[in-house]
Amino acid sequence: YPALFKAKSVALIDHPNQWNIEYEDATHVHMNYEMIQQNFKLPKKLRTLSTGGYHFSKDCLDYVYAQSDIDRIVDCYGTATCPPPMAIRELTKENSIGLQPFKWINKVFFPKISESGEMSISSKDEYSFAGIVGSKEGKDLVIPDAIEQINNDTFYLYGRKENYIRVLDTRLTSKELSQMLDTVISNVKIEYTLKDGTNFPKLISNISNKEKLDNFVI
Repeated sequence: YPALFKAKSVALIDHPNQWNIEYEDATHVHMNYEMIQQNFKLPKKLRTLSTGGYHFSKDCLDYVYAQSDIDRIVDCYGTATCPPPMAIRELTKENSIGLQPFKWINKVFFPKISESGEMSISSKDEYSFAGIVGSKEGKDLVIPDAIEQINNDTFYLYGRKENYIRVLDTRLTSKELSQMLDTVISNVKIEYTLKDGTNFPKLISNISNKEKLDNFVI
């Protein structure tokens, strides 16, 4: 993120209680989906809110704008794979409806998108991705995202080709989570709801299993 934003000081906060002490003085906040789920507060005025790593839906926009007057929201793509961000898009109230494209900004890495919509990333350094899962001989890194290319430096992101579920910041495939659940409890289904171009998971079970499921997540 230093490649995109300037700051006089940076606070790294690891607990909601500490957040409640620090947040009011912030001019730039980086927020993930779990923070929105847990109702983290925002200062009344923000210069920038950045996010990335999941789909920032209309519900997320409504949540942050209800709390804060924000100059800009920057959604960053690619930080998990090879930071700094590879692509960004700016989100506003006005463009919150419908899918918004990302613009490629990284000058070190560049994308290749196949006819099937599979993205791979290349670098001027021939062996940038040596030893990284998903790389082809250390040269190109295959990204399992569903991508639609608009032109050379803009694209639509439809999420991962395989459905992933985040459990306390750990990302699992539906199959992995189902296999783990089967060791603890039976008759649990995972269903998906399509919203703003992205599949959102829902875990369905009998209410009598709630305590077991809560303990499983913990």
